[in-house]
Amino acid sequence: MSKNPETVLRESFGRREFLRQGGGGLMLALGGVLPGCNRTGGSQDGGGAFSDSARLTLRAICERLLPGGGRTPGASAFDVAGKIEDLVSELGPRAATDFRSLLSLFEWSPVLFEARPGRFSTLSPDTQTEVIRGWATSRLGFRRTGFVAIKRVAMSVYYAQEASWPAIGFPGPWLQS
Repeated sequence: MSKNPETVLRESFGRREFLRQGGGGLMLALGGVLPGCNRTGGSQDGGGAFSDSARLTLRAICERLLPGGGRTPGASAFDVAGKIEDLVSELGPRAATDFRSLLSLFEWSPVLFEARPGRFSTLSPDTQTEVIRGWATSRLGFRRTGFVAIKRVAMSVYYAQEASWPAIGFPGPWLQS
């Protein structure tokens, strides 16, 4: 039975659920063969938790999830992808490895899951949006889980920025420190 896409977008998946649905094994298997998936625990090209390829993928995902428009700034205005990398770095090597594997799988998902030529970061913005929608509504639980993980962290980082608050009508915290 297929779920409503709006329900899928609101569902919460934890690491245990992800592993239970088989996503962990697939990610580990694919992580060993996909380019851009670094097993060593740190980036080899630009410093930080992610490779340049993973950064490019994450930046493209964030731009599709939080494009901005009008007076609302987009993800790039707050360097959401950079802040996510900093956050993942603080969580330790295991989290960084998991997130890098997810980004690598996302980068190669057009080829693996949709038989589209090209990696995610090289696709047009409209096609990238279609690929993201495919992750959000996939029958494969590990894809939905991966989408929810990226979406939640991106939204949390974005809306933690004071400049994003007017777009959602948030006047700011009641208690000032």
